[in-house]
Amino acid sequence: MSNKSNNINVLYSFGEFRFDTKTNILWQGSELIPLTPKALELLALLVRKEGAIVSKEEIFKTVWNGAFVEEGVLTQNVYILRQALGTDEGGNQLIENVPRRGYRLSVQ
Repeated sequence: MSNKSNNINVLYSFGEFRFDTKTNILWQGSELIPLTPKALELLALLVRKEGAIVSKEEIFKTVWNGAFVEEGVLTQNVYILRQALGTDEGGNQLIENVPRRGYRLSVQ
């Protein structure tokens, strides 16, 4: 994963995707990928962690500002991201569930 930073935004590239963390916009090639606001916030968190495992607690604190949210809401947003991102060349999901630890964006 690579990123370019300046005073305006940070643009991450992974696989055929680019993600702008300032505007929370995801592109696949030249195509804009529409996602829900919370799915985009979740993607922003996972992208910024650059492959590190992010606990569910940190996700709830960051994406939902610590508000009580049922775990199914997180699961639904992970599903939305998985549908948008698809799999890598080996057929593996780019959003990886690490049992009892959390999630990570699994890209090179």
